[in-house]
Amino acid sequence: MALAAGYDAFGIEQKRQDVETTAVFLRQYLTGEGITFKEICERRRSGKRYQFEVRPAGKGGEARLLILVHGDSSEAPLHLRNIPGGPRVHAIVGDLPYGIQHLGEVGALLQQALPAWSELLLPGGTLALAWNATRLPRHDICALVERYSGLQTRNDPPYTQFAHTVDRVIKKRDLLVAVKA
Repeated sequence: MALAAGYDAFGIEQKRQDVETTAVFLRQYLTGEGITFKEICERRRSGKRYQFEVRPAGKGGEARLLILVHGDSSEAPLHLRNIPGGPRVHAIVGDLPYGIQHLGEVGALLQQALPAWSELLLPGGTLALAWNATRLPRHDICALVERYSGLQTRNDPPYTQFAHTVDRVIKKRDLLVAVKA
């Protein structure tokens, strides 16, 4: 979606297979659609990184980057350094692991990742996090985000109205939006 809207996109995932299958899908999709692209695959100490430079269809238009990284998102500045324009972003979107069901587990994850994510965000940039809210109340997640990132959580409508049912296991999924001043 970011590329289609004319933006660069960066993805960091801990599961190597997910990164590799996404790279294969993207390569096949771009080729199938006749979209010009250049791919660079780097093996880095911090993890494997795929960099796709995608040219828009037709004449004109600036090339966009899609970077896929196998690694830990708490090391995002390391994974995204040396990219054209620098690793500064307008939005970060994350889906916290569904297996995390206790405040201590999600607290440890966010304590490690949020400072790195906040460092990457431009002023006015937005963080959006989805999580299984069945056992983790919204106010707890908001407190963690504010404590470890300095971002301002949005706790007014419509931002407080995203909770929804996913399936019989995840009875309540919610979305938190926070903004960098």
